Amino acid sequence: MRAEVAALAREVAMIKLKKILVATDHSPQARWAENRAAMLSVELTADLLDIMSMPGTLKTSPCSLALTNEKSGGAISLDMLLHERKLAGSTTSIASQPVCTRSTATSKPVTAMLERAKELAADLTVVAAKKRTTMVNFFTCQTNSELIRQSDRPILLVNSQSQAPYSRIIVAIDFSEHSREAALIALAVAPTAYFTFLNACHVTNEGIMREAGITNEVINKYRDKACEKARTRLNQFIDDLGPRTELIARAIQYGFPVPVICDRAKRLNADLIVIGKHGTSRLHELLLGSVAQRLIDHTTCDLLVVATPRRLCRENPLQREKAERKLGAPHAGDNETFISTGK
Repeated sequence: MRAEVAALAREVAMIKLKKILVATDHSPQARWAENRAAMLSVELTADLLDIMSMPGTLKTSPCSLALTNEKSGGAISLDMLLHERKLAGSTTSIASQPVCTRSTATSKPVTAMLERAKELAADLTVVAAKKRTTMVNFFTCQTNSELIRQSDRPILLVNSQSQAPYSRIIVAIDFSEHSREAALIALAVAPTAYFTFLNACHVTNEGIMREAGITNEVINKYRDKACEKARTRLNQFIDDLGPRTELIARAIQYGFPVPVICDRAKRLNADLIVIGKHGTSRLHELLLGSVAQRLIDHTTCDLLVVATPRRLCRENPLQREKAERKLGAPHAGDNETFISTGK
């Protein structure tokens, strides 16, 4: 088991986010997404940043007007973009700059983003997050949920305006292969940030226990046991990632995932939350969209959703379940329920 975990850590340690796609409708919120994608492309020394305009939107935004280089076939000066918007990461080395291009979607937004990401072999897709406040935003929220549901690549939902790199990141951990992948992608996205690996636990069937008249004292003992077991597993989870230079804190909090994550994000003033995408069923995907939207609605953090690892998708369900059990993922019969985007 240790050899398998070590091999996994070595494999994913080579993760490099070299191609970034950002979709924009040139709205103020989309501008935030453009800014974040531009900063990340420099911070991560990406090879390519593609800015894709959605169909029916204004194509002559301040960005495109100021940055178009007619002699380079539509290429954009990334350094000019960073300087114009007073963003961190401006570089004077032309050789070190990513190639920055523009494209225009010709189909429905979700289809266009998925097709463009596949065409580019994009390592990360960046879009503007939308809170559910108006009917217009409701339809945009549905678009983002559908993108998350269908994408097999990491999706970054930008929920706030920022001019600095990510510095305080919460990674939701449930000890599954999915959260392991999410953790490693998070470490690749912001290697200089301060990380909190967070696990939420609760006692299975606590409500039934209370209905049966079991005392608070007994239930609290079950809670303590669940949290202690989670703490041990979280320590092992981090150790299995292999030697890291990043600063990683460990946090166990009793409760259900979304409230626990939101509470911790506010307490830490986090700027990014990272969750893994569980399962391939329609139900899991619908629940994931709901969880993602609730995190967007109740925090000011950006949200990174990491898709199910492709290597797991290629395995049959029995092999996948066996692998996750070996890695310590929760399964039927455990006394606690861990963070899961399916809750």
